Amino acid sequence: MSENNEPDFVKYEEVLLPDEPVPESRPGTSKEDSDSSTESDEEEDKEIPMETGDVEGGLDDPERAEAVRRETIERILDYTFIPRKIEKNGKMYLQRLSRQPVSREDVIEVSKKFENCLREREVKMSGFCPLRRELYDLLFNELIRESTIECAERGSLLLRVRDEFHMTMDAYEKLYECGVEYGARKTLEAEIEQQKVEIQHKQLQAEVQRVEQRTKELQAEIEAEEKLRQQSIDMKQARHEERMHFLKQLNKQLKEQISYIS
Repeated sequence: MSENNEPDFVKYEEVLLPDEPVPESRPGTSKEDSDSSTESDEEEDKEIPMETGDVEGGLDDPERAEAVRRETIERILDYTFIPRKIEKNGKMYLQRLSRQPVSREDVIEVSKKFENCLREREVKMSGFCPLRRELYDLLFNELIRESTIECAERGSLLLRVRDEFHMTMDAYEKLYECGVEYGARKTLEAEIEQQKVEIQHKQLQAEVQRVEQRTKELQAEIEAEEKLRQQSIDMKQARHEERMHFLKQLNKQLKEQISYIS
């Protein structure tokens, strides 16, 4: 591992930058215009490099063909890893992918360093692991560098493969985020619905208890009414029996008096 905690299986080189004079602003040119022009230049630099066969004009001249090849290699490598400025010992350097060709021994050394990096960083070798994906992206950039130096056309094709893979992974990540968001939203809706059902269940239970209590009260009132009614019937029946008994006695006495008179 390097001092800046970056994997050392990717070959970089540092080019000393000359002291840059402060650019003079042209009359009528504002800072915003210069920023916009810089951004437009950066956007132009981000275009996919063309292959050597796409260059207009003849390549019969060996020197011109070699110059075009080198320029294409430079563009592909700078597109694979955008050069960045770093400061060392008070001087500015441009860090970029190395332009040095590789041998079979160099490729074997890259493989060993890559395996050591996987072990040192303890990446997960199964499932989703952002760190493993980052290391493999860097390894693929190194392979693009090696292939580009040997054959610019092959490097250009590998670069297209890398960009296509990144677009596919970005689409999968967005799809995953949408799925997680949808699942979270549905889970929240289910929890809210469950809370509503629980509240409704408690309300129904309270209503059932109230109705049961009212039923008991009405049942007690019915029993009390029936008891009073039965008592009233018993009293009336008792008076009726007493009345009948009195009338029977009176009738008997009247019969006896009549028999005496006759």
